[in-house]
Amino acid sequence: MRVMRWVAATLLAGTPAAVADNTGTDPAHKYAWGENVGWMNAGPTNQEVTVHHYEGTGGWLSGYAWGENVGWIVMGSPGGGPYANTTSNNWGVNLAADGDLSGYAWGENVGWINFSHAQCDATINTANGEFSGHAWGENIGWLKFKGTVSAHASP
Repeated sequence: MRVMRWVAATLLAGTPAAVADNTGTDPAHKYAWGENVGWMNAGPTNQEVTVHHYEGTGGWLSGYAWGENVGWIVMGSPGGGPYANTTSNNWGVNLAADGDLSGYAWGENVGWINFSHAQCDATINTANGEFSGHAWGENIGWLKFKGTVSAHASP
């Protein structure tokens, strides 16, 4: 079983470049794990993470993830993306055409979560919608976006 898969594979495949495909969290695969923060839920009721995807050009993330130990994590500033990540009102997580994630998420209790760190490898497989890899938070360490139940206790 995958720890996290925030988008459904069938919703990403085959989207025309001119049309955005806004997909929500896959309820069966909505968790990420952080050794220092525990489980993060990308699909809490009425606040899920959304992927705004344009086939061939990328997109961005919006919405919220919830961690029982750390509170809310916001995927992007209220103005929407793509995000330049250069000022206090245009930050967020972007999705490149090849599936790589970059930019920043914010948690009031944990600070910035960096998807652009030199050693980060967080991606979305645009063919099947799976998240994988890691992001870095200076205050919380690494977040893992894919794994198996046997790797950690289930939420």
